[in-house]
Amino acid sequence: MRKLLTVGGFCLLSLSALGQAPDVRIKGDVSFSYINSEGAGLRTISPLNRYSTLSLSTLSPLGFNILLSQRFSFLPDDADNEFFDEYYVEDPGSWRIGKQYLPFGNGALMRETALAARVDSNLIFEGLPLSFALVDAGRGRQAGVIGRLGGRGIGVSAAIGDHWAINSTALSLFQTLGPGLGREQGFRQAFGLDWNQRAGRLTTRYESLALRRPNGTLGELDLTDLSFTYDLGGRNSLLVGFSSGLERWARFGGTYNAKHGVTVEGLVRSRNGVVLESSLTLRVRF
Repeated sequence: MRKLLTVGGFCLLSLSALGQAPDVRIKGDVSFSYINSEGAGLRTISPLNRYSTLSLSTLSPLGFNILLSQRFSFLPDDADNEFFDEYYVEDPGSWRIGKQYLPFGNGALMRETALAARVDSNLIFEGLPLSFALVDAGRGRQAGVIGRLGGRGIGVSAAIGDHWAINSTALSLFQTLGPGLGREQGFRQAFGLDWNQRAGRLTTRYESLALRRPNGTLGELDLTDLSFTYDLGGRNSLLVGFSSGLERWARFGGTYNAKHGVTVEGLVRSRNGVVLESSLTLRVRF
């Protein structure tokens, strides 16, 4: 992080040297969730482990984007137990260096941040986007190569190295609010397939994940998720989802658009046919 902040400081100084005030943009994505499950209650983390964040970004004179995103809170036993959610320098659509969400699937089954150097390109397969990253998050955390090939409709992903799927934000469909697998755990290999299609007002999403060669005590896992989202109009929607692995999970929810940037999200989740958790979230984005 020290190197990244040095680069960011250099860019800001360059702007000052050119007699320009830095154009700093502020964005927020804040969730206030009441989660009706043991040990949860009122949190600033969503029931599917989405952190509330406040982000600052600016452009350097050379056109590089610099972003710093801080969490409102974190889970102490999370493998990624930092207050900063992301911090990176990027040439948008070309490369990105720093802590970032890694390119894998559609984010339903394995969504996690780590220190990485990422490249985005469609030169190898014309018209087919390719994103891959070299990752080194430190001892007991993610390290290796990860990437996704494909567009918005369908894609394949792979990760080779150590300690994949250890953050709280990964595998969140298969747990209640909690820290995830933790450091020194995870898997050496991960392979994924994701697909989504919209037909009228109905959007169907599917993702599968094969986790192989465990680093820790878990065995190999094969996970799938299928969800249906129906657009009610006015940015309101209903959701039904089914996830399977060692156990069968189901979820039903809806989103009500109260006003621009403000939504109310309700969610009920069950495990093996037994209702386990219900939640109500006020989400504010600006």
